[in-house]
Amino acid sequence: MKFATVDVLIKVRVGDVKWDGKNNQDNKYVNDQYVKLDLFSKSVSPCELNFGEQGKVASKEHNYISYEQELDEGGSIEIKSGTIPDRMVIRDNSNNIVSDTGYFSDSMHQYKEFIYVPSYVASLSEILKNDPSSESIEGLDENIKQFDNFNELLNFMKKDKNYKISSHEKRGEIINGIKKLKELWDSGQREFLFYTLKKGNVDFQNQNGKNYKVVVYSPIGKTGYSVKGNCD
Repeated sequence: MKFATVDVLIKVRVGDVKWDGKNNQDNKYVNDQYVKLDLFSKSVSPCELNFGEQGKVASKEHNYISYEQELDEGGSIEIKSGTIPDRMVIRDNSNNIVSDTGYFSDSMHQYKEFIYVPSYVASLSEILKNDPSSESIEGLDENIKQFDNFNELLNFMKKDKNYKISSHEKRGEIINGIKKLKELWDSGQREFLFYTLKKGNVDFQNQNGKNYKVVVYSPIGKTGYSVKGNCD
């Protein structure tokens, strides 16, 4: 096993007790002075990853990254996203993607009339419109769908194609998502970014001593996910 690089942060503190010029070994002086060493690892192995994030919402200013960690070994990492889609990728030291889950959810949402939750599709599609070069949507061309009219877009999201959107719809993730999608449509957008329904795993080999990092993107709502890694 390769050991992680350890960074050392040294803090020296001189206390508040003023020396009287006599016995500098007196406990009242010794106990008030110390050198503090903070040790932290820059890189970890995949098998050290085992945690959950609750309510983690990433911002545009941070490229929608909710978690990022350098890795010093190859292995496999599983992320369980729940109902709200997240994306996990492995990037090499040139920032190229070497493994990718894409945006996905692995638990069925509560809206039985829909395959895709409109507000989740709207959030991803808004990034596609306003920040198309964002690394958070890099390499997801196969998940972008183009539509000829707005009803075609709505029907693509429905499980029940005969279901009609009621003017009395109160469910926020449905009605607010549809309103946002309509705003995007009216602004001229015809391509929309979708997520998938699946399990989320990434696998990678540590070749030629390269450094890697695992990155989780969470641009949608108050997501909650868990991550568990395994070493080669």
